[in-house]
Amino acid sequence: QGEGSGLGYASGTHTENYAYARLDRISAALIDSTRIMELVSFSSRGADLRVSVTKQKTRLAFAVGNIQVDQQSLGINTKVPVILAPTPVKFPLPTVQFMAWKDNVRSSEMDSYEYVAIHVQEMDLKIEESWLYDVWELYLDVMKKREARANIWHQDKETDFPTSIHEDEQITNAINKAAKFLKRDKNTKKKKIYIRELFLGQMGVNLSYFKSPKSNWGNSEP
Repeated sequence: QGEGSGLGYASGTHTENYAYARLDRISAALIDSTRIMELVSFSSRGADLRVSVTKQKTRLAFAVGNIQVDQQSLGINTKVPVILAPTPVKFPLPTVQFMAWKDNVRSSEMDSYEYVAIHVQEMDLKIEESWLYDVWELYLDVMKKREARANIWHQDKETDFPTSIHEDEQITNAINKAAKFLKRDKNTKKKKIYIRELFLGQMGVNLSYFKSPKSNWGNSEP
């Protein structure tokens, strides 16, 4: 009977809401459709989110096991297929860790946090000059296409005057409606944030830059 009483919960400490989500893998890619080539791919593994809510506390924990960015325009002279990745260590930890404990009792006029912690593992960032050229060419191509579309729109506006006025009115009305929807009341007081304990882990980025044969004619020393 004595042991049973030790397992009882104090008033307001039982969990009211609990949420757990896990994504084993997330991936995305940047593709140059003009030259039909994939420039960059992003992947993460083991994304984990947990939220626990009681009357007194809200606890949030988020972690990402591994993050990696690769360049996909690989060739014979490619030196660094991996652009960004955690630095190899003997005992690896999750790449990103975030934890916050919110005090629900004191969070009336301002958000009060008892504990907030952020930790990011040491990362290796390796940039190859040839890859920068490819990304720059994609940027220039996108800007040229935008300029061409803008010129076509202005030509259509000059040739079809009544229709363009009607379209301008529709665009103006849509913008005004969006502005009214997003406009905040100036008299509304913004909530302040109070953090009792803030922990920021050490973060290091090891940057390496590799010259490419494009610029130094075959001498590709980092």
